[in-house]
Amino acid sequence: MPTPLDDAPELCRRTVAALTAGYAAKRFSPMDAVGAALDRADTINPKFHAFTFIDHDGALTAARESETRWQNNAPLSSIDGIPVTIKDIVRVKNWTLTYGSRTAAPGLCGQDAPSVAA
Repeated sequence: MPTPLDDAPELCRRTVAALTAGYAAKRFSPMDAVGAALDRADTINPKFHAFTFIDHDGALTAARESETRWQNNAPLSSIDGIPVTIKDIVRVKNWTLTYGSRTAAPGLCGQDAPSVAA
């Protein structure tokens, strides 16, 4: 019977359960998962224009911090280190917000939306 870690060969295609099981077992880390997600996003974005902004530095910093917590067996939650995307209709501090429109005047957000802060 397949295990959760066998359900997808690429880290960017694994389930949350498979990723956190891998982190806990130290088979791979949040840095590995975020690296795979960023590589995939960079590969598909020129064709599909799915992302208006990809925060490589922020993602890698968060992944490093999560990796340290997992190495110390102290993740913040069961989803610590899971790569996520945030739509351009949700406020993220110091990111531009255009609500997915090319006609909206972009402006920097002063604070995170509650869902982002959490």
